Amino acid sequence: MALQALVVARKAGIEVPNELTDKGFAYLTRATNAQGGVIYTLSGGAVPRGNDGQPGLSAHAAAGALLLDARPARFSQWVGNSGVAINPPQYYASLKQGGGVYSLAGLVPLARVAYALGETGHKKLDPNVGAAALLRWSEVRAPLYKVLKDTQKKDGSWDEISFGPAYYSAQALIVLQLENEMLPAFAR
Repeated sequence: MALQALVVARKAGIEVPNELTDKGFAYLTRATNAQGGVIYTLSGGAVPRGNDGQPGLSAHAAAGALLLDARPARFSQWVGNSGVAINPPQYYASLKQGGGVYSLAGLVPLARVAYALGETGHKKLDPNVGAAALLRWSEVRAPLYKVLKDTQKKDGSWDEISFGPAYYSAQALIVLQLENEMLPAFAR
């Protein structure tokens, strides 16, 4: 998320050295396993092994790369891994139970990537992706919007048991405004 913020700041006219963001994306590239999943940390110089990549981190990496003019070589893999192991029904159940920040934290970058790619963008990136693994905006949007609508309070906010309503409501509003393209950094 910090890397995304730096790229957005640059786009807003704030001086952010290219070297800084280049190093960030280079780190994410090194932290990508063979399946395209971004692992949590390379502490001690560990090389990613097995399928220890986290879909939420892969979605964050892909969302950050969407902000760049040139995509890192691993972009397609990050997109592919973004929705692979995310279990939306489990996340939606958590959202309904008020523990939403952690679930929404995985769904917000996934929604941003799915929205940016639309219905056909993932297939264009990876023509060999199977239908079951294909990331489509409509398939993310419908259930996510429904659960957000169903859990919104009368005052317009969302309850959250760990962090309170402000953070959760801000995240929900980011998702709900995607199609309005009010935030240039999240536009197609």
